[in-house]
Amino acid sequence: MPQEDLDQLKTALIADSFRHHYEKNAFYRRACIEKNVHPDQITHLADLTRIPLVPIAKFKSAASHELLSKPLSAIEHEMRSTARAASRASRVAVPTRSTPRSSPRTPRSANSSAFPMAPGCTSARRPKRFPRWE
Repeated sequence: MPQEDLDQLKTALIADSFRHHYEKNAFYRRACIEKNVHPDQITHLADLTRIPLVPIAKFKSAASHELLSKPLSAIEHEMRSTARAASRASRVAVPTRSTPRSSPRTPRSANSSAFPMAPGCTSARRPKRFPRWE
């Protein structure tokens, strides 16, 4: 794919995400209004630098709930990062699926392990180290 097409695709995807958060999140919309930026103004790659960034400290603050663009009831799970041991963990909320899975999960039997078994492993406990894949 030519670089120009890649740049247009990146711009479109980021502009779409920006529009979503602008429309669904009052905190972020206020920040954009203060910076005089509206989603309709993001049309070219160079425009992406105008999108306001949220400081990392905001994600780790007690008021981080203000950053949610979906209600808590729509969150399926939360991912955490402990990139810096001295600071609080970062969190990323992942929304629930709006469409059913294309391939449903195989139900576990009552005796199955909570962890997948590595090839050649006969223990029902999670192995400390998986055997080398060959």
